[in-house]
Amino acid sequence: MAAQNRNTSFASDLNPLQDHVASLPFNFSYGDYDLPLDEDEDMTKTQTFFAAKIVIGVALAGIMLVCGIGNFVFIAALARYKKLRNLTNLLIANLAVSDFLVAIVCCPFEMDYYVVRQLSWEHGHVLCASVNYLRTVSLYVSTNALLAIAIDRYLAIVHPLKPRMNYQTASFLIALVWMVSILIAIPSAYFTTETILVIVKNQEKIFCGQIWPVDQQLYYKSYFLFVFGLEFVGPVVTMTLCYARISQELWFKA
Repeated sequence: MAAQNRNTSFASDLNPLQDHVASLPFNFSYGDYDLPLDEDEDMTKTQTFFAAKIVIGVALAGIMLVCGIGNFVFIAALARYKKLRNLTNLLIANLAVSDFLVAIVCCPFEMDYYVVRQLSWEHGHVLCASVNYLRTVSLYVSTNALLAIAIDRYLAIVHPLKPRMNYQTASFLIALVWMVSILIAIPSAYFTTETILVIVKNQEKIFCGQIWPVDQQLYYKSYFLFVFGLEFVGPVVTMTLCYARISQELWFKA
C-alpha cells in the first residue's frame, strides 16, 4: 500500500512550448527533476544521482525477475493442477496476476524512465496513461485481495464451524475486487499527461504523471480522501483486527 503515483498535482492549461513553461500555474515542484544534468554541477550531487540510478535499476531488475518468474510459476501451477485451486489460493492468485502484470509491463517502462533516459518519458501519451493506470489498478487489486485473504483466514480460524465461502461466492468476490480497482483507478489515467520541462541549458525532459487542473482541486482532495479511506485506512484497520483476533485465537489454543 505504497504511494500510488510518482507525481500528482495541478495545472491550469499546460502548454509544452518552452516560452510558456515558466508561466504555468503549477501548484507543485518537479522535485525529481532538480538533478545535476551538466558537468558543472556539484560532483557530490552527481555521484548521488548516479548511485540512485544504480539502486533503482537493480531494484527494478530484481522485481522483474522475482515477481515475473515467481508469479508466473504460481499462476501456471494453479492452472495446471486442480487440487491447488482452493479458495485461499484463488484469492492469492489475484495478487500474483496483478504483480505479474506490473513486473512485465510497468517495470520495463519504469527502468527506461528512471535509469536509461534519466527521468524523461519517450513513449507517447497513450502508454504514459496506460502504465500509470495499470500500476494503480495493480496496487488496488493487491490491497483488496489482501483484505479478502485476511477475512477468509479470520472466518476459517476464529469461526471454523461456520460455513466458508463456496466457489461461486469466491468468484463473485474476485470479480468485485477487480471491478472496484478498475473503476476507482480511472482518474489516474484520465489526468495523466506529458509535460515538456526545460531543466538546465535548454535540456528538455518529458514529465509523465498525473496533473490535475487548478479549478479541480476540490475534486482531487475529495478523490484522494475517498481513496485513502477505501484503500488504506479501511483495509489496514480491518486486517489489523482480523489478524489480532487470529493471533489471540491461536495463542489461547496453543
